Amino acid sequence: MERKGVLSMYTYSIFSIKSKIAKHYFYKTGILYRFLNEFKERPNFKYIQLQYNYVIEPLNLDDIANYIQEKDARLIIDKRNTYLKIYWEGKTMTIYEDDRHLEVTCSSIEDVEEFFFPALRKSPHFYFVISNSLKDYGWLSVKNNRMLDNPILYSFH
Repeated sequence: MERKGVLSMYTYSIFSIKSKIAKHYFYKTGILYRFLNEFKERPNFKYIQLQYNYVIEPLNLDDIANYIQEKDARLIIDKRNTYLKIYWEGKTMTIYEDDRHLEVTCSSIEDVEEFFFPALRKSPHFYFVISNSLKDYGWLSVKNNRMLDNPILYSFH
């Protein structure tokens, strides 16, 4: 239940999947989703850590900040050690780097779709997104012509 005066926040977990894994699991999103949830629940299990490191490509906040800044130079980006805080048109979004993936927090789905997802779509990586508040998941986009001829946006589920 939302309390008066308190904004509900949306959180997305974003993973950069290594190319060879993305190609193999592109149509097996349920398996990838269950694996990422298992890692979240049992991060200290050695075999899961090894698999996670094999599947996930590390993300760099400097690269993410550059992708965002290229999308719209009017944005104000406050970069700290483990997070970015982005300000535009009276809105705020926070992007945390957390163990080889990103956690994005914003006040609406439209905010993340307005510029953050389009900025990521311009990068050469394969991004798998999990909406923590809506329990949806899927590929953000595929920009790599080695796999498909056209960019594609999946619904999360």
